[in-house]
Amino acid sequence: MKAKDLKKLIVVPIVLVCGILVYLAFFRDYSAYSGGLLLLGAQENAVLETETQEFIQQFISIHNEEEPDTRAPLILSGSSFTVEEGAEKVPGPLLCMDDVDKQVACKVVGTYDLNKVGKYSLERVATDAAGNTTRFPFTLNVIEKVKKTEGEKDNTTSSQGPTLPIADAIATYKTGDNKIGIDVSKWQGDIDWQKVKDAGVEFVMIRLGAQDGFGGKPKTDSKFVQNFKGAKEAGLLVGAYFYSYSTSLEESIEQAVYVTEVLVSNDFQPDLPIAYDWESFSYLGSKNISLNEFNDNGKIFIDIMRQVGFDGYLYTSKYYLEKQVWYLGPEYPVWLAHYTKQTDYAGDYVMWQCSCTGKVPGIDGYVDINVMYK
Repeated sequence: MKAKDLKKLIVVPIVLVCGILVYLAFFRDYSAYSGGLLLLGAQENAVLETETQEFIQQFISIHNEEEPDTRAPLILSGSSFTVEEGAEKVPGPLLCMDDVDKQVACKVVGTYDLNKVGKYSLERVATDAAGNTTRFPFTLNVIEKVKKTEGEKDNTTSSQGPTLPIADAIATYKTGDNKIGIDVSKWQGDIDWQKVKDAGVEFVMIRLGAQDGFGGKPKTDSKFVQNFKGAKEAGLLVGAYFYSYSTSLEESIEQAVYVTEVLVSNDFQPDLPIAYDWESFSYLGSKNISLNEFNDNGKIFIDIMRQVGFDGYLYTSKYYLEKQVWYLGPEYPVWLAHYTKQTDYAGDYVMWQCSCTGKVPGIDGYVDINVMYK
C-alpha cells in the first residue's frame, strides 16, 4: 500500500476520541469493542480530507473473563540483597504483579532485624484475589556500615560488553537466509547513510518517536525524518519503532495513530514492520494495571498497525519473555534483545538484537546490531 493511499485511511482520531475512548471510559470492556475513525490528512495545518472508516472491529483481549484465574502472581526479584546496618527497609522486588488483579501485595515473610548484622533467610509472598500464591525465597544480608574516607571515590566500573564491528557481525552471523542491520535514534546523531550501506548494513529500524514519560504525549524523534530519508536514499530496508510508556489502551491507541500520522504526513512507506518498545519495567508494578492489561496495550498497538496497512513487532528482551511478563503468542512477532554471541532463547523471534556496542562506519559511537530472519 502506497503512503499516499493511506491518507484515505487514517490520520487524526476524531471519532476515535469521541467514540472509542468514550466507550472505554464508560464500559471498560476490553474483550471486544468497535469504533470508527474520522480520517483527516493534515498539511500546512489545514484539513485536506475527511473520511470515516471502520478502525477497530473487534479487539480480543489476552484475558478470557469466562476462564477461571489459575495463574499465580509473578514475582521478579533477586535471590540475595545486601543492606547496611540501620537500613530503613528491605529492598523490594523488581516486579510483583498478577495477570488479572491490578494490584497484589508482596509481603516479606520471616524474621529479620535491620539493626543487627546477620544473614536472614526470607520469602516474598504474593496472593491474588483468586487465592493463587507465589513464594519467592531470598537472602537478606545486613552488614556493618561501610566507613568511607573523605574524598574516597567509588571504583565500581560498568561494562556494556565487547565492541562488535559491523564487519565482524557480518562474518559471524550473515547467511543466505538472513539480513544484518542496525537500529538508531537521535542518540546516534547525524549519520552518513551511504557509508553505513557500503559497510554491509542491509536494514535499519529507526526510532520514530517516544511517549514523553508516563502519562505524556507522543513526540517524534528529532532525527527520524532525516534518518528515514537518508536510509531510503542509500538503499536500505527501513522499519521503525516507538518507545512507549503506555499504561492503558487509550494511550496505546493514541500512539499507534500518532505513528501512522507521522508516516503518512511525510509520505513514508516502511519496508519493515513498526515495533512497539516498552522498557520501564522497574516502574510497571506501581502503575495499577494487571499483566493482561499490560499485554493488551502492546497487542492493540500492533493490531492497529496491521489494521492500517503496516505490520508490527514486539520489541523486548529474553528475560521478560522467559519470565512471562510478555505472552502475546506467536502471531505477534518478537524482536528479541539478548546481548550475547549466540542467543539461547527457545521461543520464536524474527529479529535478534545481538549487541548494543556495534561499530559501523558513518556512525559516531556505538549502535545496536541486529539479525533479521524473516
